[in-house]
Amino acid sequence: MTELLASSSSTTTANTKSSTSDNVKEEDFGCVICLRLLYEPVTHRCGHSFCLSCCESLLSKNHAKCPTCRQALPLGRCGVPSFTLSKLLESVFPEAYKLRRTEEVREKTEASRRYEQQEPSELSIFFLDSILPRQKMSLHIFESRYLRMISLCLEGSRHFGMVGFGRERHLRHGVEVEIIDSRQQANGRMNIQVRGKRRFVIDEEPEMVFDGYNVATVRWLELPLLPSTADPVAVDDLGDGSEQESPLNVEQVSPVIDANSTTNNDNPEIMQQQQQHVLEMAEALEPLVLKWMSLIREGRWQRHRGQLTRCLQDIGPIPVAVDCPSAVDRALWIGALINPLPGLGVAPEIRPALLEHAQDPVKCLEIATDGIRQSMEYVKPNASIVWIWYHVSFIISLGRNVGPVPDFPGWALLRTLVQFFASIFICSFLWFLIHGSKNKVLSEL
Repeated sequence: MTELLASSSSTTTANTKSSTSDNVKEEDFGCVICLRLLYEPVTHRCGHSFCLSCCESLLSKNHAKCPTCRQALPLGRCGVPSFTLSKLLESVFPEAYKLRRTEEVREKTEASRRYEQQEPSELSIFFLDSILPRQKMSLHIFESRYLRMISLCLEGSRHFGMVGFGRERHLRHGVEVEIIDSRQQANGRMNIQVRGKRRFVIDEEPEMVFDGYNVATVRWLELPLLPSTADPVAVDDLGDGSEQESPLNVEQVSPVIDANSTTNNDNPEIMQQQQQHVLEMAEALEPLVLKWMSLIREGRWQRHRGQLTRCLQDIGPIPVAVDCPSAVDRALWIGALINPLPGLGVAPEIRPALLEHAQDPVKCLEIATDGIRQSMEYVKPNASIVWIWYHVSFIISLGRNVGPVPDFPGWALLRTLVQFFASIFICSFLWFLIHGSKNKVLSEL
């Protein structure tokens, strides 16, 4: 009897599954935007689902609405694809879902290839500040012309150009940035986050289009990344022992190869000597970076906790210098390190100069070297004050150990003491002068 019931139950279940699979149609799980089977489905608060790529395209428009129920949707908030629904679609429609995955990969690959092989083209320009490749910047967009420009960028390639200003006019060299996050406020304004991608130079004067923003014909100065055969450089960790505080991990891929780098191809010996000189300059930057980061952390120059760590997470590991273009990329990386966004305020602004002279490896490395050395001089503690503070702490602690004895500063100590007592004398003289005049006036009254 039990076997009969079990057999009847299994037969009923099989019939139910068969009838269910027969009733389910692929058209019932189609995306109303692309009219294909849902792939990486995202469900909005209205309850309707779309493909992730279709959702990104839909929400890039101002006042986006659900195509099915016409309910307003928030700008830039696609959400996370539903893993459960994806597995369900893949199990019910295995062949169709596999075809959709192949189509999606092919479309993304084709879009990436077209992006990397772009010829000189027109690019929307946002005039604000110089930014370097790898850097991230948060922007608050409130002007109507730039709101329109960003909306069109979100609807299309999500890329536009950022160019800084000089003393009298805008600069010619800029960086293409990609919008990696966007949020629209209730008043129509937008908060976006961008990341620097490729360098370019403006060939012609930017023209203002009907919507009020500028468009310029630019020439790209970079080629796609190529793999590197060089071994990574071993660098010691200067952090506090945690993985996130690792200051310097070396990038194991060759940086951007510049199609316009200047080399002397006529004489191989001269070219080799020039490249060797450039590589020596690039290698000399590595210990300076380590020392600079140590001074920043020990001197507590960070404006908020973990600022340097977040900067390193944004710009990535230091590039390996294997040739002239990679040495230039290391110089650009150092510029992004000592001039982070938001800034530390401890280094001269070298980003515009790096972008302008990136075609000259020696000049670019000199700019980076001078910038980081000036920053180190600025943040380096005064040797005389360190020496005096050590001995004051030693006396207050009654001879207890307060750390290693700093080196005697020599004549610098005498100069510091003279400046200190001179400041006290001047302040005292001014105090007596002011109060003496005040007492004289009061006595006459």
